[in-house]
Amino acid sequence: MNKKIILAEKSLKKNGFKVKVFNNIDEAKEALMEAIDTHESIGFGGSMTLFEMGIYEDLKNRGNKVYWHWKGEDKKAELDAARSSDIYISSTNALTLDG
Repeated sequence: MNKKIILAEKSLKKNGFKVKVFNNIDEAKEALMEAIDTHESIGFGGSMTLFEMGIYEDLKNRGNKVYWHWKGEDKKAELDAARSSDIYISSTNALTLDG
């Protein structure tokens, strides 16, 4: 594994974050699908990573209520619903090696 990823992981844990590192998109997607119950609603923040993973479609097809302003017809309603969902998923905008 990349030394910078290991350093960031250790720093994040030292700072009290729970951290999981995945080798690829499939592992990350599988972990998300296992961690989210079918009765939970999911809101999405703007994220090309999430878009490319296709996790929105997987959760929706599984029966979860999902809200994403990138996908819905009423952008404001989707954004409002996403903010009040059981789970909100987004990607980070920045991460330092100091965690």
